[in-house]
This record gives sequence, C-alpha cells and structure tokens, in this order.
Amino acid sequence: EELLRFGAFIRVHRFFSTGGASPLSDVKDALLGHSEDPEVCLIGLRGLLKGQDEQLMGWLRQLVEEPEFVALVRRIVVRFPTQEMTLLVMRITTHMLSLQLGSQTEGTEEACAMASSGVMENTQVFNGDTWELLLEAMDALVGSRGSDSGRRIVSRLDLLSRLEEEWENILNKTDAVSKLIVKTFKEDTERILKR
Repeated sequence: EELLRFGAFIRVHRFFSTGGASPLSDVKDALLGHSEDPEVCLIGLRGLLKGQDEQLMGWLRQLVEEPEFVALVRRIVVRFPTQEMTLLVMRITTHMLSLQLGSQTEGTEEACAMASSGVMENTQVFNGDTWELLLEAMDALVGSRGSDSGRRIVSRLDLLSRLEEEWENILNKTDAVSKLIVKTFKEDTERILKR
C-alpha cells in the first residue's frame, strides 16, 4: 500500500515538475487511486493548473467528460476543506464549466459551489487574486454562463448571501488591499450579487 502511494506521489510530482510533460493519465490515475492522500491531491491539482491556457483547457476537456474525475474533485473538497485545496478545486471546476461540455455539468457545478463555499470559509483576508477567482466561479455558476442547476446549487448553499457578507466586510475595511479590491471589482461584484 505504501509503495503504491509512493508511486502515485512520484507520478503527480513528475507531472507537476515537468509542467505536464508526462501523460495526463499519470496524474488522473494517481488522483483517482489515492484521493484519500492530501499530498497526492495537492500536487496533482497544482500540476493540472500549471499548464498553459491551451494545454490546461485540453486536459480539462478530457477530464470533464469523466464522471470519476468530477466525483473526485467533490470528494477532495469534502475531505480536505483547506483554503489551498478548495481554491485549487474552485479554479479547476471554473475552467471546466467554461468549456460548457458534457453530461457532468451539474456535478461540476456542485463541486465548484462547494469549493467556493470552502474558499469563503477559509479565507481570513481576501487579496485581489482570490477575490477575482471567487467572482469568476460565481459568474460561471449564476452569471450569464450559469445554468438553472448552478443557480439552484448556489441558492441551496446560500452562496450569494455569503458573498454579499464578504463584500460588505471588504467595503468596511480601510487597508490598501481592500480599497484596491473595491476599486477593481465593484462593478463585477455588484453584477453578480444582483443575480
């Protein structure tokens, strides 16, 4: 068992360190076979996001059609609800939703919503990058690209109310980062909150 775990760790690490030069099946199989291992999951998800835009979207086009992978990212959020892990899953599922492909859309929406919830729960102080990623995820779920099922999931998890609370917290802060977030993302945040 430990030898199999070590092999999975080596495969995801090789995928990460080579920028995806090893086969996608290496990271996919390692993640699916060792989803209970936080190190394998963390390095595997990081490796997927290390790809350049076209490469990343090619990988996700392959993975979005696989029910096992969609179920995997949901399990990762439940098992490892840390800020980093939920942020990685939120980024991956937001990209997957942007492809607007396949029969796994509702499962991907659920994983994205769960991850977005985790990001809001685990982020003590938002920076501009994290806020932008959260807005992109919410837009994929409830914005012009969103679907009825995404809106239902967001409603069930009460994510818009929670986003509004986080936005109010940012508006009430006086530090430079919060002011920059307000200046940069006011229009986009208010547009999403009106959904």
